Amino acid sequence: MRSFSAIYDLAVQRKGSADEIEAHVMRPKGPDEIAAMPDDRYLALMTRCIFQAGFNWKVVEAMWPGFEAAFEGFDIAYCAMLHDEDFE
Repeated sequence: MRSFSAIYDLAVQRKGSADEIEAHVMRPKGPDEIAAMPDDRYLALMTRCIFQAGFNWKVVEAMWPGFEAAFEGFDIAYCAMLHDEDFE
């Protein structure tokens, strides 16, 4: 198995610089940011993570506006009332 530093070095070679790599690295939100996140955005983020685990991220990104529309902007009350048939 390659070490992290070896993988990082390969990424730097492909992207051109460490700054380019760092510009694309997602940083975790702090506790205050998480607590301030509205429920609908929290549900949307969890849903996005689940879909990205099974699909190409670019596909999920391209289809995301459709997911937002289908789930009414991830409105908690709306989503709670969905039935299995609604997903067909």
